[in-house]
Amino acid sequence: MVADDQDLVPMLPHRLKELRLEMGWSLEDVVERMGVAQRGVVSNWEATNQRRRTPSLSMLLALQRWYGVSLDYLIGHPEAERDSPAVKAGRRALREALRWVGGIDKLSPSDRARVAVAEAVRVAPEAFFDDRIAALLLMDSADYAALKADRLWPDAALERLAQVLGINREWFFVPKPVNVLEHVD
Repeated sequence: MVADDQDLVPMLPHRLKELRLEMGWSLEDVVERMGVAQRGVVSNWEATNQRRRTPSLSMLLALQRWYGVSLDYLIGHPEAERDSPAVKAGRRALREALRWVGGIDKLSPSDRARVAVAEAVRVAPEAFFDDRIAALLLMDSADYAALKADRLWPDAALERLAQVLGINREWFFVPKPVNVLEHVD
């Protein structure tokens, strides 16, 4: 007897909803970012009753990339690590890149945030791309672009950015930030 695909991923609807809500996204936000036809498609992915549908493999991979989680975690494997290999590698590469940024001790916290984001996108584009960072900061793209360009970063945004990038929040504030780049994941 062949198992129904609904039986293979019993945690998937819960994880999809949990991750969507963590990102602060509505069903419409997922529809827009994933390019699906309508809200009901996403709603059916999150359903736990008979209307439940499983996304295609290509859609699962797209969702996994957006959420930055491992595919095993997404489908509900009980022993899976949450972060995707790309996010873990990206955080390591970013910490190493930030060690070598010159003149960082003379920059304001907001300017340091802009440097950190630019380095993250440069060294780990699979883990840190602008739309994903904006979503993780719970901002729309326009507000995030303005923040990156010339606004002061509020402390709450710096705190969240540190979590997203996997760096210690003190990196934005201390005179010698290289000393606080230890692993914080």
